[in-house]
Amino acid sequence: MLVNSKIQAQGCLSGSPLNVTITPVLTWSTQVHGNNPPQYYDFQAQAGINYTFTYCQGGGQYSGDPYLTITNSLNVAQAFNDDFCGLGSNIFWSCNATGPHRITLSGCCPCSNHPSGTMAYRADGLIIPVTPCTGSPDSNSVITPSYQICPGTSIIANLASSYTVNGITYQWQSSQVSSIGPWTAISNATLSSYTTTPLFVPTFYSAIITCTNSNQSTVARTASVNIASTTTNSVPYFEGFEAIGMNNMLPNCSWSSTGTGGACQTFTAGTTGNRTARSGNKFGVFNSSSGTFYSNGVQLSSGVTYSTSLWFKTDVAGFGLNWRNLSISAGPAQSAAGQVTVCSTNGVAVSGAYKILSSTFTVGSSGMYYFGVSATYSSGSAPFLIWDDFQVIAPCQSNPSSLVISSPVSTICAGQPVVLSVSGNANSFSWNNGATGNLITAYPTVNTTYVVTATSTLTGCLNTTAKLIVVNPLPVVSILTNNQSLCLGSSANLLAVGANTYLWSNGSVGAGLSVSPSANTTYSVYGTNNFGCSSISSQLINVTPLPVVTAVSVPSSICKGEGSTLVGSGAANYSWSSNNNYIQGGQVNVSPTASTMYTLTGTINGCTSTAFVSVIVYECVGINSLSSNGNDLKVYPNPTSSDLTIELKKDGIFKIELIDVTGKVVLLKSTEEEKLNLNINFLSNGVYYLKAKSQNTMNVVKIIKN
Repeated sequence: MLVNSKIQAQGCLSGSPLNVTITPVLTWSTQVHGNNPPQYYDFQAQAGINYTFTYCQGGGQYSGDPYLTITNSLNVAQAFNDDFCGLGSNIFWSCNATGPHRITLSGCCPCSNHPSGTMAYRADGLIIPVTPCTGSPDSNSVITPSYQICPGTSIIANLASSYTVNGITYQWQSSQVSSIGPWTAISNATLSSYTTTPLFVPTFYSAIITCTNSNQSTVARTASVNIASTTTNSVPYFEGFEAIGMNNMLPNCSWSSTGTGGACQTFTAGTTGNRTARSGNKFGVFNSSSGTFYSNGVQLSSGVTYSTSLWFKTDVAGFGLNWRNLSISAGPAQSAAGQVTVCSTNGVAVSGAYKILSSTFTVGSSGMYYFGVSATYSSGSAPFLIWDDFQVIAPCQSNPSSLVISSPVSTICAGQPVVLSVSGNANSFSWNNGATGNLITAYPTVNTTYVVTATSTLTGCLNTTAKLIVVNPLPVVSILTNNQSLCLGSSANLLAVGANTYLWSNGSVGAGLSVSPSANTTYSVYGTNNFGCSSISSQLINVTPLPVVTAVSVPSSICKGEGSTLVGSGAANYSWSSNNNYIQGGQVNVSPTASTMYTLTGTINGCTSTAFVSVIVYECVGINSLSSNGNDLKVYPNPTSSDLTIELKKDGIFKIELIDVTGKVVLLKSTEEEKLNLNINFLSNGVYYLKAKSQNTMNVVKIIKN
């Protein structure tokens, strides 16, 4: 149902919206046009409603020959009239989806503007009474174009759902900050849709929807409008017009022309009248007038040879002498100033089938360049010059790359690093070993050919080159030894094999080496073969420390005929020897008849060490009174518990020693007296030996302390 809906007529370049009320039930509405650039009407169409649009001089009959196109909010054509010259222009259209639509009016033969006259239109439908609103309006959402729009473009913001009740008012609001505001109310924006002013920055839109009967409101969910940024490209660059959404649109917001929709047009149908695309469905057209298309910026570099081309034809086979000097130029801006012609037909541009126009060129300095495609028209039989598939490339055959791989050496030993660098007019490098970059380090173990594929980011061209690295083998060096485990103080012989010359880690040279390490030691040898390649081998020599052997005799001094115990410690196995006599065991008993030196050999973990101990044997005479000859020495009482009396023969100074059974001197005295009293109460009970020694005599007496 459509009731009192408004369709706005808005000129593309200037003018104010024209509000026209359409009342359905076969009632015609008209709008008078002047002879201006093409204009369009934006209106809200409702699904299921039949619409009729016609070009006429008023009333319901159509006449004349303009071109009419209906598009939806996505700029997708919904209907159009037959634009062949000589036919009338009208559209009978049934809307299949409620939403914003646009009808564009342009002239024909040629379509440089719209003709003067009247646009008439009507909608068929039944009048259904509407219901007054109550409560809060149902929730709603704002719909805006999902694609980016060009700066300076206006769009129609619509609500996703239509209300079937009356008494609804709308207040549109916008924000250039965020989807949650802050919001600014838009003046005079009180309809169910809103045609924006030209937009240059991203903008958010919402609408406050109010039921006047209840004075309750709903805020429509926000939608945004995205503004396209400036478009630039690098080589290779191709434009086939396939991204344009509707007739007379340019490829992107950064293209321009001297008369889009007039002299310079685009079409979105693969076959439009007798004009066809070379590839795809869309193409550019010069329409009955001279003009220039300007591309967006394309980055070019000095020192590179470029090629540019396009394909063209005239709309009437065998004719077209009225089109001349179709050319491609390049310059620093989208204007004739500074544009330099790259290639041209240099005369008539006529061809019934698509024909290529191309040439190579260079630029004096690197920077952003804009290409111009222009043609000169004079009145004649071919009103249209069609062109398609414009491109700029850097042909590889015109930009050969001279790649060179260099390295400090070409022959190495296995496992050594080799640095490879590549030079040439390329920017991206890929090696067959998976590395990237113009400088790599490799570690080959066999002869290896390194291949690099280089790509120029300026031209997109590929080139390859290779370099062989010869790899000599390493010697297989090993060490032989006669003794891997030593006792401290022993030696081992090492022998290196597998190479021609050898250098040991201790500085020795030659294959053989004798070592006597004092601790566990690893010996390494560098072996070098005839290629000059070296490898290393190592051998651990384990050193077992010698046992710390001790020997004691208990007692260490005895009287002749008595025994002593020899005790060894610090080893696992023991052997005693004296005067070519051998006794095994860690503890043995001996009864030497004279003072004897015993040698103890102790062994542990296969390593031996020795210790020495003596047993002193005395000629002991008596217990109560003993001496070595007559009355030289008398000791009494013996045994005793505390005091001893010692009588000595006058013989100068005597040295008196009291020795325990371990050989330890527990009391020492010197005297010139002939009689000496000793208190031995401090000694433990046991056997002691009292030795009295002068310059001429020595006597030993066994003492018992109880």
